[in-house]
Amino acid sequence: MPFWSIVILLVKWSIAAIPALIILGIIASVLFAVLAGIGVALNPFLRSNNAREKQVQRDDVERERLRRVCEESSPSVRATLEACKDFR
Repeated sequence: MPFWSIVILLVKWSIAAIPALIILGIIASVLFAVLAGIGVALNPFLRSNNAREKQVQRDDVERERLRRVCEESSPSVRATLEACKDFR
């Protein structure tokens, strides 16, 4: 095969590869989106109970701290605290 015909063939292949790469990119992004959606949907089921218990403990500690702040505050300050309405 002559040199210039090979060059022309390679240029044609490189130009033809552009739409193919775009199509492959679209397919890959759709596949990634589907897998990410499955991962997000399964996240609550995959979290360990230990993580849930730690979150509950943190919430309890925060509630107790807010309750103490509300009890130690003066009535005028207590009236302005948003957190106090849950503990009256």
